[in-house]
Amino acid sequence: MTYQDSITWLNLEMECEQDEIQDALEDRLFEHKRFFLNKAIISKLFAGQLLKVKKLQEVAESLNFWNSSPYFEVQKFDFSDTIIDAFQQFEKDRSSLKIALSSATSASDLLNVVHQLLNLQAAYTQKWPLTIESDESVLLSNEADSMELLSEIKALREQGILCFSDVKNSKVEAFPTFLNEWKRLSLLAIKENEWKKGFLTS
Repeated sequence: MTYQDSITWLNLEMECEQDEIQDALEDRLFEHKRFFLNKAIISKLFAGQLLKVKKLQEVAESLNFWNSSPYFEVQKFDFSDTIIDAFQQFEKDRSSLKIALSSATSASDLLNVVHQLLNLQAAYTQKWPLTIESDESVLLSNEADSMELLSEIKALREQGILCFSDVKNSKVEAFPTFLNEWKRLSLLAIKENEWKKGFLTS
């Protein structure tokens, strides 16, 4: 991009100072951070925003800000077959990544963290068994309240439901938060697979 293109993209005047450019870049970066912090981790939901972040990095580099950092080595997330252990690991890793997201100082850094979040969510989602029934009332973006879900996971553990393989519809109907999250993650797994296939064939 030319200097003029980049300045115009940031809605700045051609005679602007370096401090104004930096402020404009940081304002855009903050808005992207807020988006990723407040949205459920869903690849299709993130896709359009990630393109905007890439554009922001391109603009910054054309103005001699934010040298592109190399992508992190792809981290593998392995989850326990025990429901409560998997849940607590997911919560811990998600919290750590969101702290890193908040601390990102460039669009390139932000991209790296968001990709790790997507990898984390994919690995966690795959641990949950698919439900047979479909439920149109389930919203992919409506994540369960963490404290309510943990409480129900502990209650299920008291009933001998320790692992994902122990889960049965008939056994969890009395636990609405757990049941809804199970349905949501099952649907998310199906949709992510469909979106991936669509991306590969497009």
